[in-house]
Order: sequence, then structure tokens, then C-alpha cells
Amino acid sequence: MADVTKVEPAARFKLTRNGVQLYSQHYAPAAAAFDEYTSDRLVLGTSMASMQEIDMGGVATGAYVLLETDQTIKVAFNTTAADAKIPVGESIMISGGSFTHLYVQNENTTFTATVQAVVVD
Repeated sequence: MADVTKVEPAARFKLTRNGVQLYSQHYAPAAAAFDEYTSDRLVLGTSMASMQEIDMGGVATGAYVLLETDQTIKVAFNTTAADAKIPVGESIMISGGSFTHLYVQNENTTFTATVQAVVVD
């Protein structure tokens, strides 16, 4: 019997002021099957002059990614061009994308950054 694999991205975004809800959005598309995934923990050094590519293991083209970090880092997909870098302070989730390369960079001059990365095709 073959393995049954599913990826189920979900996110909740709420805004409140003085206990009054201003905005509430829940994102939870239908689950999708996947073939490959990779999970890795990286420690990025300080003052990185250039971006480092994350090894996506057996994932040729990523569709989903979850990155969690303890320091602000920069993230880019498919390119290391300066205008493509996204600052990420705690986490980022992308679903339904299409990328073949994933790059990260820690420009902090004092603290290393620990990054947990999960990539799914």
C-alpha cells in the first residue's frame, strides 16, 4: 500500500483594539497530496555578505514553504537580486507557489539566526 501524503497549510490573522475585533481572516485551502518534502534547521552566521541557498533535498520545485526564525533575516525565491529579498522577522508561509531555489541571509552584526525550514513540492 502506498503512503498517503497531505499538506494542509493554514493561517489565522486577527486584529483587535481594546478587546474589540477589527479583522479576522482564516486561510485554510483544501489539503493537497505531495511527493517530496524536506525539513532542515540552519544556524546562519552574523554579517553574511551574500545569500545562502537552502538545500531543498529531494524537492525539485517547491510549492509550499514554512520558515521560522529567531532573528530578522532576508529570504528570496529563485534569485538573489537585492530587490527580491523579503525581510522575515519571525515566520513566513508561502502556499501554492513555484520555486526551485530558496535563499536566506542574516545581516545582523551581533546575533546568529536559527532558521527552521520546511519545503514541500
